[in-house]
Amino acid sequence: MALRQPNQASSNPRAWLPAFQVAPGHTLAVTLSRSKGLSVRRSALEFTVVSGVSAILFVPLWRIGSENVPTFVRMLGVALLAFAVAWAFITLVRTLLVRLRVPEARVELSREVLHPGEAFELSLTQGGWFHLTDFRVRLVCEEQVTYPDKGETRTERVLRVDKLLEGRRDIQVGWRQPWVLHLRGALPEDAMHNFRARYNSVTWKLIVEGDLRAWPDFEREYELPVVPHGLEDAVHLAQEKGP
Repeated sequence: MALRQPNQASSNPRAWLPAFQVAPGHTLAVTLSRSKGLSVRRSALEFTVVSGVSAILFVPLWRIGSENVPTFVRMLGVALLAFAVAWAFITLVRTLLVRLRVPEARVELSREVLHPGEAFELSLTQGGWFHLTDFRVRLVCEEQVTYPDKGETRTERVLRVDKLLEGRRDIQVGWRQPWVLHLRGALPEDAMHNFRARYNSVTWKLIVEGDLRAWPDFEREYELPVVPHGLEDAVHLAQEKGP
């Protein structure tokens, strides 16, 4: 399904321009905020909800219709509930392990906003004490479209751009000396800017991912403020700068 670009001349930019969350940078212009993703709080909430619902459904599932429902059907239902609880628990443990071992990285951008076709610089500072067997930084443009299909609402996500900006192996991150990475990138000339509407959206982001030996791997996203030319004033209105 084709994505329609908003009419910049007639529409209010604040209606479709995302509120980019940035803070002043240490070495470059701004520090990017991490996009909402899997967190310890969210994982704990999901585990609590799944466990509670499973506990409520267990007794009725096992007792109701025990004379008419075959035993293997009831056991299958119990097994599915147990699997859901186990999956939520494993996700929670994995998130805790990553959070404890790999601190949040600081990602800085050389410009307050980016326009299509512009080059930029990045600075990534990673603290902690661990060995990375593989490390990657990707520039990604994700398009999301929601549309009706046979009485249902479907959502499609497509990666329009997925470019590797940096890839390294066997990196030792020291406890006293954070690992600092400087890299450069550029947006395509025909790049679509970020926007969010009711049924579609375009988001540019950096994906920082790494693999650790004998430890869960991690993936973190940072949204890039990509806007059309000539909308700097609207961007400053939409921007939410941190302290």
